[in-house]
Amino acid sequence: TVRAVRFFRGVAEGFPEDGFPVAIYDEAGRTIATGVATRGENPASGWLTAPLDRELRIEAGRSYVAAYHAPSGRYAYEYGGLASGVSAPPLSGAPDAGVFVYGQSIAFPTETFRSSNYFVDIQFAPARNCGRYTVTDLGVLPGGTVSEGQSLDGLTVVGTSQVMQAGGPNRAFVWTASSGLRDLGTLGGSWSFARAVSSGRVVGVAQTREGRGHGFLASTESSMVDLGTLGAAGALDISEARGVNSSGVVVGVSRTALGYERAVRWVDGVIEDLGTLAGIPQSNSAAYAINGRGQIVGSSDGNGGNRAALWEGGAWRALGTISGAPSVAVAVNDVGVAVGYALVQGRYRAVRYEGDGVEDLGTLPGFDSGTYANGIASDGTVVGTAVQRRGEGALVHGFVYRGQVMVDLNTVLETTGVEVNRATGIDAAGAIVGTGTSADGGERAVLLTPVCAP
Repeated sequence: TVRAVRFFRGVAEGFPEDGFPVAIYDEAGRTIATGVATRGENPASGWLTAPLDRELRIEAGRSYVAAYHAPSGRYAYEYGGLASGVSAPPLSGAPDAGVFVYGQSIAFPTETFRSSNYFVDIQFAPARNCGRYTVTDLGVLPGGTVSEGQSLDGLTVVGTSQVMQAGGPNRAFVWTASSGLRDLGTLGGSWSFARAVSSGRVVGVAQTREGRGHGFLASTESSMVDLGTLGAAGALDISEARGVNSSGVVVGVSRTALGYERAVRWVDGVIEDLGTLAGIPQSNSAAYAINGRGQIVGSSDGNGGNRAALWEGGAWRALGTISGAPSVAVAVNDVGVAVGYALVQGRYRAVRYEGDGVEDLGTLPGFDSGTYANGIASDGTVVGTAVQRRGEGALVHGFVYRGQVMVDLNTVLETTGVEVNRATGIDAAGAIVGTGTSADGGERAVLLTPVCAP
């Protein structure tokens, strides 16, 4: 568990009024934790410490970059200092691991020069028990009464909120702790839904001036761009963006000229039909998520029915099913492990797909009407939703699955007054986004932050 970034500051470097910003990046260049080294907590020179905004769990066998920004330059360095790499178990650095980038603000560094050591380190401790959570109610957009959390990436959450009283239109939102909810607008119509966020890019579906739903791409700071469709005629001229990775590749669905739903990929704004397992025009497919390696998961007609599938290298591959029943994959982590759900004896069950295998994750006690896996972290932790039918209604609770055990999130909350109904996403730090019922009975987007025992 990483708690802080440390770096060496020379006397000549100066001390910025707002401190030195620091960040930790994953191997895809995504910011997964940030912090600031302030004057009041550090000496005038020497080793400075910047506590992170969260305790960050890191995984064995993965690469990370710890960096700080020196606004005036004059940073410490040693030519050849990392020519042979460094080994300090349990951590190690490859040869030429010292990297830099020039810029007005902190950014992912990728350049090297003469095997330099820039004297950046981390402060860490063995992983702690982070099995409990605090809950933050993310609120609603002005005039609304209901919101839903959908996806998160580091410090950013996206979802949907009503903007008028019950029955009013929904709007995609982006949330950060510093700015709260921000309405992302529409493509000229009245409604929009955010589906995913990665590295500051938000995707989803929004109504156009013509009244049709089109996939959109936006940044956390800018307005939407219409991603377009496969060009079907009339009311079938629709699309929806459902996933995006750190490289900005977007995936989702659109309709063909024959009216079939088809998984699509947008690269630099250009749409591509990904085809189907069946390989014939009269068949359907859908894409729900894409990881940093470009692997896409979803479902496709083929192999005797609609099956969970993974697209890679230009072709679909069936991920498996249980007893030949329908299945779907809705999320995939960067090591290629996917999750979703499959029909088992007439009820949907949360499943995990790895290689050619499929694993039934089971149910929560008392929730045997169905379970649905919605997200998976890089360490394999799964989040989702469990359902128990009750007459014409249903009891719905969010769950977290780790260590072969499914746990009702409502049994591990430090915060009272909120019931977590659905868990839809999880990030590298273990934070969870979803939807809950607030103390006043309203449905709210919620953020669950891990609480780590010493």
